[in-house]
Amino acid sequence: MNLKAQAMLSGLASLSISVVAQAGWRYTTWDMNQTQVEAASKDQLRRSAPEGADGQVRGINFSLEGTHEVAGSVFEVALGFDSSSHKLSIVNLSSTDKSACASALIALKNRAAPEVESASEGSEQMTWRDDDEGNLINFRGNQVLNQYSSKEPYCYIQYRPLRGKDVGL
Repeated sequence: MNLKAQAMLSGLASLSISVVAQAGWRYTTWDMNQTQVEAASKDQLRRSAPEGADGQVRGINFSLEGTHEVAGSVFEVALGFDSSSHKLSIVNLSSTDKSACASALIALKNRAAPEVESASEGSEQMTWRDDDEGNLINFRGNQVLNQYSSKEPYCYIQYRPLRGKDVGL
């Protein structure tokens, strides 16, 4: 995932969510550092940047990446670590496949109705709160980005930990 896409996702920080988490994402927890996440992934992730290096956007170092299946489709995944605490703080999934995005959105909506929903000029955004797993999940579909290049993601799913400020969305 390119830095432009990561910067856009970081801007969604106040509107994020989690689909299949365990107080983290898949085999992780939000208090893990990069080395712990790499070990837990059992080689499913690769380094996209050394710890504390290039992939930093708004205080988040996107240093691990891989792929993950969502609703039967493969999504690109980028894991971000807080630059000061070095703990996992965000997981971004993205896809350039419109049908994959539609399937992921249906899967999310089948779990629960979104708590926040908005749409504007070719883009839609929905947020779910997953109290059981301790995550905030955000889906953003953006037809405007994708109409110019098939390499730009059509949708993003973002997982972040719930924090006290997220109460009451």
